[in-house]
Amino acid sequence: MRGRTDRRHGRAGRAALVLAAALALAPVAPAAAAPPVIMQVVAGGLHSCALDTTGQVWCWGFNRQGQLGDGTTTTRLTPVAVQGLGPATGLATRGDHVCAITARGFVRCWGYNGNGQLGDGTTDNRSLPVAVQGLGRVTALAAGGGHNCALTAAGGARCWGGNANGQLGDGSTSDRPTPVAVAGLGPAAAIATGTNHSCAITTGGLARCWGANGNGQLGDGSIDSRPLPVAVGGLGTATAIAAGGRHSCAVTAAGRARCWGDNGSGQLGDGSREDRLAAVGVRRLGTVTAVSAGLAHSCTLTGAGAARCWGQNSFGQIGNGTTLDQLVAVAVRRLGTVTAVSAGLAHSCALTAAGTVRCWGQNTFGQLGDGTTTDRLRPVTVAFPAG
Repeated sequence: MRGRTDRRHGRAGRAALVLAAALALAPVAPAAAAPPVIMQVVAGGLHSCALDTTGQVWCWGFNRQGQLGDGTTTTRLTPVAVQGLGPATGLATRGDHVCAITARGFVRCWGYNGNGQLGDGTTDNRSLPVAVQGLGRVTALAAGGGHNCALTAAGGARCWGGNANGQLGDGSTSDRPTPVAVAGLGPAAAIATGTNHSCAITTGGLARCWGANGNGQLGDGSIDSRPLPVAVGGLGTATAIAAGGRHSCAVTAAGRARCWGDNGSGQLGDGSREDRLAAVGVRRLGTVTAVSAGLAHSCTLTGAGAARCWGQNSFGQIGNGTTLDQLVAVAVRRLGTVTAVSAGLAHSCALTAAGTVRCWGQNTFGQLGDGTTTDRLRPVTVAFPAG
């Protein structure tokens, strides 16, 4: 009995060894490649861009002026990597151009350049990034409709590009293809640019704006354009600021959102459609930590990590499942917890707590990044390539 049992055990042992050897030789399936983890997203005119945790910039949507930065003018329905930039730490876009802060603190831009908004001293469009001349290292960056502004490492503000309405803040209305200093502003802590105006928060927490003012977007109680900064009325101390098409918004030290300027689509969120020449409170909102202003809609990030939007909604850019303008803040549906939100021309995007991007609204040129050209009334996930 013992011999028979030993033989059975021996055969079982040899079988186990054979199986182990076969498993050792079997090919191991590679782990599935993961899409990039995103740390910033910005919604532009008819395109969007994002920055991942490795410093790579991705863009998608309309590309006729080269604003996707991939060396072509081919429109893309899903993200493509920006070429020739190197690692970036910050990103800004509006209109048809994009700018980024490099790892060394310099600024490079690409896309439309008809007003010199790329800052390279020319008015030639660029489908690959070019260096902004004469700027030095920066700490913050904002992109407008045809101009840009940045905060320098020394705390000053410098702007470049289109200046027909004085939006560069140098006291003139001459376009500048390289940066000029904003006069009379002093050290600034935040900067924002709209279609044809700019705003900043001083280190003392005061909001000041300059440029076009036909709808009161400068907030100084008038509708006169200003080539130099003026104080925003009815606001008090501010911690964040945003400039849209013809309106502006800010977050106060108490965590409240207040807006001023054009209100034809309800983008000020005060329940009316009346323009406001000084800041008014956004209704049904509560405490917020950030604000973003699009062409005619606005969005905020609440303290609880939710996105709420208001204003023009003809393409579903408010994200509440309708195409009706919203005169007070409403919740973006089916979005979940987010860490940032960005309002573009007629679409919006948000960054989720998991590092993914979700967008909603107009999608005529693939600016929502889901591989289609179908407008979306609720958020859809941007299809970044794996690996």
